[in-house]
Amino acid sequence: MARMSRRRSSLGRRAGLAVLGAALAVALIEGAARRDPDWLPPQIAAGLHPSAPAWSAVFMLDPRTGVRLRPSRRVIIQPSPDHRPYWLVTDAQGFRNPQDSPRADVVAVGDSMTEGVGVPDEQTWVRVLEQTSGWSVANLGTRGHELSMKLATLGVYGLPKRPRIALLEYLDDIGWRDAATGQRAERLAPDHLPQMIRAWQDELASAQRQDARRRRPYLVTCALVKMAGAALRDLVTGAAGRQARREEQEMARRTTTVFLGGRPVRLAVPPGDLEDLAVRSREFLRRHPDWPRFQEHLLRLRQRCAAQGTRLVLVVIPDPLPLYLPLIADQLPPHDALRAAVTHVDAHAELLAAFCREHDMPCIDVTPALRAAAARGEPLCFPVDVHWDAAGHRLIGQEIARQLPPPDE
Repeated sequence: MARMSRRRSSLGRRAGLAVLGAALAVALIEGAARRDPDWLPPQIAAGLHPSAPAWSAVFMLDPRTGVRLRPSRRVIIQPSPDHRPYWLVTDAQGFRNPQDSPRADVVAVGDSMTEGVGVPDEQTWVRVLEQTSGWSVANLGTRGHELSMKLATLGVYGLPKRPRIALLEYLDDIGWRDAATGQRAERLAPDHLPQMIRAWQDELASAQRQDARRRRPYLVTCALVKMAGAALRDLVTGAAGRQARREEQEMARRTTTVFLGGRPVRLAVPPGDLEDLAVRSREFLRRHPDWPRFQEHLLRLRQRCAAQGTRLVLVVIPDPLPLYLPLIADQLPPHDALRAAVTHVDAHAELLAAFCREHDMPCIDVTPALRAAAARGEPLCFPVDVHWDAAGHRLIGQEIARQLPPPDE
């Protein structure tokens, strides 16, 4: 009896030590993960920082510009299944810069194409421009920013940095229809920015309520064990291959495969986008109420920039679909709007170029460089969430650096 009692006692001590050891191991893993998640697989680290649709984890309301990223953040996000999870680092003002800087040689104001949605910080065209030019460049891009918000951001956050050059990104900002009403949208009307701020306020408040309901404890150790178990199961059952085939089928359903330079390229071609492009001729844009307002805003902004020694430069960065359309039109399924869309695809760039020549304003259009690379079959964008990928950003940054005019003396 005594021997059995001692054996049970020994087993109990060993079990207790095993449990204590396991608890210590879990505590060490959890502590290390929260202190420095870089060593974790991205899909595990992303769970520590929930991203879209958890907007409240990334965005905040800005009463002067509509919305911006939360300041002083370092989170892993994955805005779309197209993208690999990546680090989003923001400065004290809520913009995508690796460090705070009250001054910059160049400020870049824009939307998601400038923020760099889908690519890591160091691969955005802003950082490529900085590395290529040797100048300090502040990224003031925010996804979802329309023209009125870009103009406000440049005035509120860009010009106080006393830049030598201010880059204002233009992305087909005039002539879109309102998604809710289907009517022509006026984004530079005097009351538009207050309306957008109220809309953002409602949307963020709703997102915060949803995020609060969704929030739950997250154990990295548990996620790692599940990941290892899933990998082992997939290896044994062949589930990984089946999942890959399902993803391939979904990608084929949502994209069109075309061939450029002898290489297959996948691209989403929504019929609604073709219909929007089809009506936006140069004549349509000239008649749009926002066009004279835009000219007025831009000339007034140039005067304000010049007063402090800043040179204003308009930068035209196209969406991937309009850029690819002339190259792939003969490979697309027939559509009533296709021919008109191809005809009008560069209407914005042509109208802006004419305006800038008339007023002696620098304008950089990266469309020709991107289209030439696309014609060679070079991969430049994500197929479903059509933003430029790392290769596209690299080409944009290099092209802007090549065309960047010297600052006004």
